[in-house]
Amino acid sequence: MNSRCAPSVYATDASLSRVGTPELLMMISLRLFALTWRDPSGGYPDWRGGFRAARIDKCAGPAFAALFHIVGGAALRPLDVRCTHCCLLGGDEAWLLQLVSVLQAKRKAEAAAILGGWLPPAAVRTTMLPAQDLAAALARGGMILPRRHAEAAKMDHIGMAYADLSVTLVQ
Repeated sequence: MNSRCAPSVYATDASLSRVGTPELLMMISLRLFALTWRDPSGGYPDWRGGFRAARIDKCAGPAFAALFHIVGGAALRPLDVRCTHCCLLGGDEAWLLQLVSVLQAKRKAEAAAILGGWLPPAAVRTTMLPAQDLAAALARGGMILPRRHAEAAKMDHIGMAYADLSVTLVQ
């Protein structure tokens, strides 16, 4: 079940060399969190290390943990989260980046649609607050995810609408 209304603006399997520091922070944190979630006794590096290094651990850490404890417990399907050594972007890692980006731009409906691709409706409502808290904590710490990705998708959609209109007018 996927209620997302717009396509992902990050390509699955894109090279991580094309993303910036805030995006890498989210990616590595998610990958380490997923390892710990799957195997709590595995002795993996602490997923909060990047948040501590960025000095946003007190706000961003709890929000991230709350978000992914809900997602991990209520997900409608297994999420595409890659291993820590993979140099390619996983599909749901891409959605996380887009989620934070749209929330930093105050686009709650788009964020709800992304969460709806992972969770049942009641969990989407429950998860929205920690997702917003995460996006805000990152922004306060100077970790702004680029809007160019979200804006590019919006512009492509607008461009297609105008292209369709122009074809109709020509005919």
